[in-house]
Amino acid sequence: MYHCNEDEGSSCTPIKDTGYYFTNTGEVYYCVHDSEGLEATECTKQACVSGQYYYIEDAYYRCESSSTLVPVMSRYCSYNENVIVNFPLALTEEYPDKIKQAMEGIEKNNNSTAIVSRRGKNYLESVSGIFTNCTYNVEETKSTFDLVCVNNYVKVDEDTDDIKICSMEQLGYVECVENEENPEKCNVSGIELRYQLSFFAIAIAILIHVFISKTINYTSYAILLK
Repeated sequence: MYHCNEDEGSSCTPIKDTGYYFTNTGEVYYCVHDSEGLEATECTKQACVSGQYYYIEDAYYRCESSSTLVPVMSRYCSYNENVIVNFPLALTEEYPDKIKQAMEGIEKNNNSTAIVSRRGKNYLESVSGIFTNCTYNVEETKSTFDLVCVNNYVKVDEDTDDIKICSMEQLGYVECVENEENPEKCNVSGIELRYQLSFFAIAIAILIHVFISKTINYTSYAILLK
């Protein structure tokens, strides 16, 4: 793999350093270079979460199913939709001010971090947040978003005085509960999961009831025929 420097007339040279590289085709690779030159440089493609957004080098990208990052154009912009935007640790030298302030607040007030850890190998480790109001500037061919919250950020609801925490799964703030193992840390409430399980249980109960009713009706009909 080659590294091309746009500041030097797009001159390209073989990769000489171990690190992460963002290609002009929208792919991210982690390359390991043997400084002694005994082994060939090995590069592994990094995975992104399909449908989520990534902020790299002052621009927003959308992850496609092939783990390719494409610039956010107007067709990907929905003003009233909440989306997840990731800031890859390895490709972010300086976080936007609001993200940086939120990260400091999470560490100080919730004894936690804004980093989202994902299962599976080669996923880009990122600081993640919920954003909304995507706006595409045709003249500048650039997209912008408004920040809703950063992962694990905790705040007090002004209307109810309840403590809320930013949840990536729920795309916004949800009820916060105390962590029994770490009293200084607040976790996302399991109430949403309990509701989902309750609805699932109700659905199963309805299906069983319908099945039993049909079985009873069929049996009654068979008896009448006799």
